[in-house]
Amino acid sequence: MSSKSRYALKHEQLLRDLKTIIDGLLSTQVANVWSIYGGLNRLHSLLEKIFKHGCKNSDDVNGSYFEFIHGLEWLQPDTSNCYFSIDCEYQPHIPTHLRNNKASIWLYRSLENLSLSTKLGWLLSDKNHLSAWYYPHAFLCSVEYTEATLICLKALERNQPSLMSEINPRLFLFQPNATDIHKIHRRCSSFPERFLNKAVDENKIKKKMINKSNNNRVLGKLKPWSSSPNLFVERMEIVKEVIQSKTVPNTPVHIKKNSYRKYS
Repeated sequence: MSSKSRYALKHEQLLRDLKTIIDGLLSTQVANVWSIYGGLNRLHSLLEKIFKHGCKNSDDVNGSYFEFIHGLEWLQPDTSNCYFSIDCEYQPHIPTHLRNNKASIWLYRSLENLSLSTKLGWLLSDKNHLSAWYYPHAFLCSVEYTEATLICLKALERNQPSLMSEINPRLFLFQPNATDIHKIHRRCSSFPERFLNKAVDENKIKKKMINKSNNNRVLGKLKPWSSSPNLFVERMEIVKEVIQSKTVPNTPVHIKKNSYRKYS
């Protein structure tokens, strides 16, 4: 498999996992999605993978994507309302393993106050800033997948599940080549494999029955054929026609009259 196909599969997997988590949170139909135990931590962990994917920076102190999100201080339209430094401060309710990671704290608090979609939109708007911190194969450099990510985040922040239908379904059906289709693509549970096999078998049976019916119909119209004529049958037919014929010949029969001479 080519490296391009491998990256595309990784993008699909990350988006699929993101959609699954958010669909689960929205399906509960509660006013506060973070009231669901473990929901915020699961989503934060997945978004960390998205922000780290293809990142050029390897800074483990503040987080590999810290410099990228730090661009909010000049990319945000209204810099006077920028609370980037505050969002990076640790709070007691935040998991302790994130205490020293400013990037992870910022991501956690942005999710918590339902503002990540807006901030991520500003960060992605500057392509030069994006390319400065991410390789071309990174998830955040894929326009289609980042648009789908923003849709997911907006649906969560607005508690509006209907927005999820705006995601392009083609993003979940990536097929690198024909030889890998069987290995990569799995049939959905709504149409199991056994039902597909059953439908195929029934279709084969129907075709056989139709072909058999057509063959019988054709054979019924055909007459036996022999390479040599049956002369006996033909002669009998001729004799029968002669015997049964009652036609009168058209040639008139002329009766010859004898003339008698009278002798005196």
